[in-house]
Amino acid sequence: MAAGAGFTDAEGIWHYGEDDTETLMSDLLNLGQQSVSDALTLDRVRLAQLEVFDRVILSRNTATFNLVSGTASQVTDAYLTKTKEVGATASGGAITVTRSGDYWVGASAQFIAQGGGLRQLYVNKNSTTPTTNPLLFDETPGDGAAAVTVSSRRLITLTAGDVLRMFIAQNSGSVLGVLAGASQIPGTFFEVVWAGA
Repeated sequence: MAAGAGFTDAEGIWHYGEDDTETLMSDLLNLGQQSVSDALTLDRVRLAQLEVFDRVILSRNTATFNLVSGTASQVTDAYLTKTKEVGATASGGAITVTRSGDYWVGASAQFIAQGGGLRQLYVNKNSTTPTTNPLLFDETPGDGAAAVTVSSRRLITLTAGDVLRMFIAQNSGSVLGVLAGASQIPGTFFEVVWAGA
């Protein structure tokens, strides 16, 4: 221990001296404990928020369904099964957010292999018309050799009470099957997950 008062050296390290009291060391230790306690409290708050994140996941995990050519159709709960619902609510295939903030919104539809025309996906806000207030859109041509997927996902700021709907369309000239998922990969899904305020 250095004689006299403590000091900070050129590298910024504190050296205690004979004049330093136990109270100073005790205060330093208490400051550290307070910081740990504060960090634990903040972690508990963050964990509580994570446990109540608004999230709704609707997925098609049963049989293929058919979509008529030339008309956009809302993907309702007749075609999607609710696999997770916390905070935000789903009814009739529409998802209503319950608090304002940023949300990851994603949707996907997989069409059977068939050439001709386009396959389209829309997710809109507060409208029952596919092209009104679109938040997400994807379009791709049909393929006679392989199934075609249209999908989109992005971070979107929403207000409590906003209602999101998913629509799909195709103009191949024929009725097309929209595929169910296999294993952990849904062929058709619609999800809204709260990302924070």
